[in-house]
Amino acid sequence: MLRPNNLPREGNSADNQEWLVQPIYAGAEEIINYKSGLCLDVSGWYPFSDMSNDLPLTVYPCYDPSWDGGGYDDHLWTPYIAHNQ
Repeated sequence: MLRPNNLPREGNSADNQEWLVQPIYAGAEEIINYKSGLCLDVSGWYPFSDMSNDLPLTVYPCYDPSWDGGGYDDHLWTPYIAHNQ
């Protein structure tokens, strides 16, 4: 398991700090590392250890039909615009 901040920055066209947002269904998207093809993921395993606040983010394979829910339990994201208050 790699943590996103541990991915080395290469500084060229092979840079692994580039991310692709891929719509999965209305309001839910995967965030995929362009170089590795791995998804931004919440650390832990469904249904227990990935349900807490303040968990670290990791990169992990995006989908496997053998996983509960295909693995979508902790790496689908809903973007929103944060407004300063």
